This record gives sequence, structure tokens and C-alpha cells, in this order.
Amino acid sequence: MSDIEIIPAIIAKDYKEFEEKVKKVEPYVKWVHFDISDGIFTKNITFRNPKEAEKLKTKVKIEVHLMVSSPERMINDWLNTGIERILVHYESTRALRNILEKIRKTNIEAGVVLNLKTPVNILDRLLIWKDKESRPMVNAVQFMGIAKIGFYGAEFQESVLEKIKYIREKYPEVSIAIDGGVNLKNAKEIARAGVKRLVMGSAIFETKDIKKAIEGFKQII
Repeated sequence: MSDIEIIPAIIAKDYKEFEEKVKKVEPYVKWVHFDISDGIFTKNITFRNPKEAEKLKTKVKIEVHLMVSSPERMINDWLNTGIERILVHYESTRALRNILEKIRKTNIEAGVVLNLKTPVNILDRLLIWKDKESRPMVNAVQFMGIAKIGFYGAEFQESVLEKIKYIREKYPEVSIAIDGGVNLKNAKEIARAGVKRLVMGSAIFETKDIKKAIEGFKQII
């Protein structure tokens, strides 16, 4: 059985839609990916209320993807909501190290996200950061596989595959995710490049049969 995770990406306009989407995929996956957009860092605006999100009762683990400008302004609000992983864009802040330190102090996994055009060698500096207990400050790396983020349905850009291979070869212990444009035609190639987490939205939520869609991905990887 493959150790690659299929992680549904949830874009929701309000709590009701967020809860409904989680419940639709809950029987078939271990993780869900919650996209939060502020209309500044991306052109989309989504549900992003941590107090409401905390009410959700689910057996799946939740990772939060902060697609927001200056995430340091809201990071404290998400630290005690029961989520397992927080993903922060390198391009969104000048306080990345401080944000990662706050996340790791709570024993939540911390991930760094790179947009498509950001050079991969940025990570050579970030992946050697350690906290006061000499633990890695970055547990996970996520590459955006699309140019326009914050929306479902964008086309996958193959140029990201070389970035994935670079990190997999140089930092084999780092968990790598790809987000955006993943479908049944390219999932196998992406997995071979070294990804351990396939984050996908439209390939799951814009299908007639969610269970069948998820099982289809599990079969090919």
C-alpha cells in the first residue's frame, strides 16, 4: 500500500460549506487541507474564522493553508484550534522565522509553501533552521503547482517537478506536498518525483462521485 496521502483541499465561503465538505470526504481520507484566503495575498476571499472552525467535530486531521498577507497577524488565533499542521507562504511575510517558532512551540507541524515562481534554493536556508530544542523548524514543504492560487481548476505546471526532485534528493527526511492542478493523468508522475502528499480540490469536489474519485487516486499511486 502506498504511503502517499490524498488530501482534499477545501475552499469554503462560510462555516456551513466548510463542514459539509469535510463530512463528504471524512470516510475516505486521514487529512483535509483548509485553504484560507484574505483577498489580498490571493484574489479570493474564503471562510477564515478560527473560533467557528474549532467547533467542527471530525475524525480527520486538519492542516490549515494560510494564503494571506502578513500571517503573523492571525497565527495566534489558529494555534489552539486542534489543527495538526499550519502551512505558511514564504512570500507572504517578513516574519517567517517568528511564525514558525510560534507554531513549533505548540507542537503543531509547521510547513513552508512556495509559489510557482519562487526559486527552490530559498529552502536551503529555511530547512536548516532549528528551534531552541534543536528540532527542525520546518516539518513540511508544499509546492504550488499552479500560477493562480486560491481557486479550484487551474492547470498544473510541470516546471515544479524539478523543484520537487531537488528537495527530495537533498532533504529526504522532509515531507513534500504538491497543491494545485493534480489530476488522474499527472498524479503518478508527480508521486514519482518525490511527493508524499497530494493536495487536490476540483479533482475531488467537482466530481459526481467523491468516493470513486478518491479511490481512483489511491489505485494509481
